[in-house]
Amino acid sequence: MSKNVQLGWTQSSFVDEFVVDRKSDSVWERIGVTQNLYYFDESIEKEKEYIYRVGAVRGTQVQYSAELSVSTHAVVVNDPFWRSVELLVFADANEFPSSIFIDSSLKNNTFSSSETPQIVSPSVSAPRFDNGSIYFDGTSGNKLVSFTADTIGKYDFTVECFLKIPTIIASSPLNVVLFDLGGLSLDFNSNYTTLAIRYYSSAFESKVVRGIWQHFCMMRIGNEFNVYVDGLMIGGATISDRMVQQKFAMGEGSSPNRSLNAFVNSIRFTKGVRYNVEGFTPPNEKFQTS
Repeated sequence: MSKNVQLGWTQSSFVDEFVVDRKSDSVWERIGVTQNLYYFDESIEKEKEYIYRVGAVRGTQVQYSAELSVSTHAVVVNDPFWRSVELLVFADANEFPSSIFIDSSLKNNTFSSSETPQIVSPSVSAPRFDNGSIYFDGTSGNKLVSFTADTIGKYDFTVECFLKIPTIIASSPLNVVLFDLGGLSLDFNSNYTTLAIRYYSSAFESKVVRGIWQHFCMMRIGNEFNVYVDGLMIGGATISDRMVQQKFAMGEGSSPNRSLNAFVNSIRFTKGVRYNVEGFTPPNEKFQTS
């Protein structure tokens, strides 16, 4: 699709013609002469600043319009929820493998587990958006634990990540924790075929497709806790209790059949309802950091 600037104006009196001038880099140039009440400038370039003026010509007299500024710089779209992001973790590292995890949110949380997963290189598993992938190997105690600066569960929230379950899994899991909020968790059961909210909830189909990246999300909206895979709501639960725990963990398990075996990119916890409750299109780029 061609890129252009469309100018339009009105005619208040009889004129012979209109001239269109453009200034870029402090120099005016005439780019068009027309008898129409519009003009398309099809010679624009990216990452430039232009100023336009239209002159009404009658005989030897020219009366110019006010000047109009136009920018062709790329529009930077920041995260509208940025100040509500409680935790933001990427699988980025200077060297692989790495056990150094950084919270890129404004909260700057620290990680407290001594048995953290590894950030592995793209040669191990091609990442979704990050430099590498956080690899939970399915062994006992292999988990990522952090604490938020506010009480999780007191507010609406959105917790999400990109997840890839290996084609061949390390073990046959039972109650594998994806997201643990301390008193409420989202668990995989039965070889990752079902998901359950562990807080008076029955299981529902997980929609996992092994060997590919998928977006997993849980949102709290009042007393409703909904679970989404690739933006499709697959189940949920109504919970009236107000949780006050401050824990956030992933992959936590006391034995191999209770430990996550997966590759993870871009973990984000947001205070608030980030997406459409009925369903949404998941992000198709790395999460913003501002």
